[in-house]
Amino acid sequence: MWLRWAILIGIAYLIFRLLRSMGRSRRIEVSRQGGQGEEIMVQDPCCKTFVPRSQALKEGEGDQALYFCSQQCRERYLEELAKGQGGAGRH
Repeated sequence: MWLRWAILIGIAYLIFRLLRSMGRSRRIEVSRQGGQGEEIMVQDPCCKTFVPRSQALKEGEGDQALYFCSQQCRERYLEELAKGQGGAGRH
């Protein structure tokens, strides 16, 4: 009887850990010189590529900021936005 409960608790814990790790898909941990830190990954709205926020081209401020992997994606997104397509194009 106790063995069943222990197995069920173990399975529940593993499911919890799996679901918790899936929720962290937009961040990865990287090593930096001098220690470990966390680098936030952001998604380019044009080509959908993930890039480190520190290396991305930023357009806008605050919660409205967009991040781009390259100048070409930034320009394409802004052109498509001006045309009314919302920047959903891909490379």
